Amino acid sequence: MSRTFRRLLVAGAAGFIGSNFVRHLRRERPAIEIIVLDKLTYAGNLANLLEFEGRPGYRFVHGDICDSGLVDSLAVECDAIVNFAAETHVDRSLMDPLAFIDTDVRGTAVLCEAARRHEHQAFLLVSTDEVYGHVGEGRSVESDPFRPRSPYSASKAGGEHLAHAYAESFGLPLLVTRGSNNYGPYQYPEKLIPVLITNSRSIKTVRQSGTSSTSTTTAGRSTLCCTKHRRGAFTTSAQAPRQAGCRLRKRCSTSWASPAP
Repeated sequence: MSRTFRRLLVAGAAGFIGSNFVRHLRRERPAIEIIVLDKLTYAGNLANLLEFEGRPGYRFVHGDICDSGLVDSLAVECDAIVNFAAETHVDRSLMDPLAFIDTDVRGTAVLCEAARRHEHQAFLLVSTDEVYGHVGEGRSVESDPFRPRSPYSASKAGGEHLAHAYAESFGLPLLVTRGSNNYGPYQYPEKLIPVLITNSRSIKTVRQSGTSSTSTTTAGRSTLCCTKHRRGAFTTSAQAPRQAGCRLRKRCSTSWASPAP
């Protein structure tokens, strides 16, 4: 089934995955107008979207997805929401867990409510494979239970549960992607591949997550280029079955077991 969108509200698109999604949409579907809503926290960089500023069909709004009044005023103009907005990174969630709950759970709820209120065609929630927790052997599948192991993955799981509740209770046309570790252009330099490149160039030690006594992540992780995720996200939004609670599989909803020592 194919959907035709007039205007999308894309939350968190100043980050590296969201900005690549906007870039893909502007190139492949220029008729679709885009409103970007972003709080511009540490990982959001307006320079990622600078090339679109002032162009027809694109508008940037500086704001928080937890601001229900602002979200509602933008959602009324749109026929779908794509949510990339999230607090991310396990180590950061250990320092400030409540910030993750605010954005990843409450913010998701505000967006769900706006999509429900204005009868949107689709609500796409960009989640993570970390909701599955540690994978002892093989790899996770969609039907596996959630076993989050950090405030980050727990907040993402909470946001998913709430969105699925909206799908069941109100018929919200929910779509979910659970991407593995993404990499690609415009990525914030705290992530694995930018860290490896930066530290190797300056001859610094690289610490592997899971090797310290304080680490909460022990599962081996697969990686996914953000260009594949962005294409998959739009394909899901436009062509997934019109039913509540659809999830995108492909490679981006898997979590691999730790490699043998």
